[in-house]
Amino acid sequence: MTKSVITITRFAAACIAAVAISGCEAEKSRNPLSPNVAGPIAGVSISPPIPANPINGAEVLNTAPLRLIFNNASSNGERPFWYVVELASDAGFTNKVFANAKVTPAGGAQTSIVVDGTLTAERTYYWRVKADDGANASEFSSAAKFDLVVPIVIEAPVPMSPVSGLVASSTHPTLIVNNAGVQGRAGRVEYWFEVALDQAFARTLIQQGVERSSGAQTSAQMPELPSSTLLYWRVAGFNGTLTGPWSLTQSFRTPAAPAPSPAPSPSPGPSPAPATGCSASGSPANWSTDQWRECFFALVAARGVGPTVTSSAMAALRPDLVARGADWQNGWRGDYRPRIFLPVPNCPAPTNPNPPDCTYSRTIDMGDVGGAWQWFPR
Repeated sequence: MTKSVITITRFAAACIAAVAISGCEAEKSRNPLSPNVAGPIAGVSISPPIPANPINGAEVLNTAPLRLIFNNASSNGERPFWYVVELASDAGFTNKVFANAKVTPAGGAQTSIVVDGTLTAERTYYWRVKADDGANASEFSSAAKFDLVVPIVIEAPVPMSPVSGLVASSTHPTLIVNNAGVQGRAGRVEYWFEVALDQAFARTLIQQGVERSSGAQTSAQMPELPSSTLLYWRVAGFNGTLTGPWSLTQSFRTPAAPAPSPAPSPSPGPSPAPATGCSASGSPANWSTDQWRECFFALVAARGVGPTVTSSAMAALRPDLVARGADWQNGWRGDYRPRIFLPVPNCPAPTNPNPPDCTYSRTIDMGDVGGAWQWFPR
């Protein structure tokens, strides 16, 4: 009988202890700052952090440890939070190359983290971040994308020909260089050729860029250079942003000028306009509109400037018009509608920038530029 009482007493004490411990744990779980709090806690919201750098397809040089910077999250809860950062080589984050599950927030508006380890250059990477307080967590931020690249290096090309002060084959020689190395995403590279009268390149004659060839050498054809002259040249690479170092300076001499050839006999002047159509009797000032029309189209046929109206055609006809006391307006007032000023008896000729008023009594407008020849008496 005594033994049973002792056993029951011990059982009751164990039950009381268990109830006390259970009550303690329940109280513990109701404390929002407890590390063992049951979550998520209702009503708590954490905004996702926002990647700040690098983003938007930026190119990051692999010359220094990679630093990821993001704008801090915010929470309406009491619990302190930390950040989870992931870096991957694919947009789906199945191939993670770096992760840190507990980054302490920095004071201020942003937090940053340096990625430890070596990343492969010339590849695209994706990274994202979220906030977590152990009971509640934000969504992951949108993934930010960047390219990890090697620095652009444009090495100096090597001048090959002509060099050492030798005489070039002509006064417009071809300059040739051996291509030098280009590293990184340089894009389109040009070689910039300079030719000067002095080694300091203070008296530069030529500055000419040509695209760097895909082969072993690049060449540039020079324009006409002064004959019997010692010239200096050098070359540098350029990609629109970065200029590489100049090559070593080389020199060449242009050949002597060829002996002058006999002067050609003077060429005959322009053939006179045919008389056909412009042989009406009397002074052109007294010709009728029909007579002027016949003459004008004879001039058009003789000069071969038809059948459309152009400023060059009218310019070719002008000497014939002026010779007969007429002229045209185009070029005086910026009006490209050709207007023929016919001679008027007792009126000065209209061959000046400001034709006298009396000449406007006999004008003939032609069609618009590019249109068919037309004859409009006024």
